[in-house]
Amino acid sequence: MKEGSGFDSKMDKALFADAIATPIGALFGTSSTTTYVESAAGIGAGGKTGLTSVVVAVCFLLSLPLAGFVSGIPSAATAPALLIVGVMMLSSLN
Repeated sequence: MKEGSGFDSKMDKALFADAIATPIGALFGTSSTTTYVESAAGIGAGGKTGLTSVVVAVCFLLSLPLAGFVSGIPSAATAPALLIVGVMMLSSLN
């Protein structure tokens, strides 16, 4: 990057941010940070402005009171839903 003329595209900026965020997140003990993938998924679903992030943040804050209830659900009940989501994600690889 020292000899280069900067980023060639917006994708380079996103991938660079992702590459920096992952080790920094690991140093702080958080789960993996994947900014680019989540942004691409949001854009693919139709969210092209920052308002999408604001709406998700508000929905997350509204769901916090339900955290105690959700933690009472056993993992055996959530595993089938995760498998279905995984199969749905794999179906796009055709």
